[in-house]
Amino acid sequence: MKKKIIKLNFSIFFVFFIFTSLFLFRNDLLQLPAKLIEKRSALSEKGQVGIILMGGFYDRSVQMAKLYKKKWVKKIIYAEAEIGKAEALGIGLSQGQMVDKMLDHLEVPKEDRIFIQKTRNTSTFDEAKVLLLAIKERFPNAKKVILVTSWYHSSRAEWIFKKVNSFGIEIISVPNEMPKNWWEKEAAFLSVFNEYLKWVYYLLNY
Repeated sequence: MKKKIIKLNFSIFFVFFIFTSLFLFRNDLLQLPAKLIEKRSALSEKGQVGIILMGGFYDRSVQMAKLYKKKWVKKIIYAEAEIGKAEALGIGLSQGQMVDKMLDHLEVPKEDRIFIQKTRNTSTFDEAKVLLLAIKERFPNAKKVILVTSWYHSSRAEWIFKKVNSFGIEIISVPNEMPKNWWEKEAAFLSVFNEYLKWVYYLLNY
């Protein structure tokens, strides 16, 4: 009987300990899924070429403009994505055009921007191949590039660029900031969920 009481007390204590720990460290635990797919590198050398990937044009353009104004980036390059139905009908802007206009708004000089308009990239894989080749052709002495994308896309984007990088260029991932409580925002929550699905797809197909 005494042993049963001791076991019961231990079980109650163990359950209490688990739930207390989960409550106390709930924010750290909730941050974990996002932190696993965020890749942020340290900046060490100014005057690099910067790449903006298509999608999430507002946050990515703002991040790149910050890097440009702090002189981490001297030239910015980006390539057009696949044109949607609205853009084809002339009743909307393409992703590349939105980035271009956003950089205008943020007062990034046109002479320091290279917009590759003829491409119709449908994936980050396509973008990586086009942009790395363009950098090698236009900046043959470039040893590093700063890669700007959304925080949730950053680890997969870096992985893709490294996978197709045949030029020995160092990829420095500097995405926009992760929201503090990302799980409270529907768009961020869905972006993290979708990013895990995309990781599975890319690992299986590339």
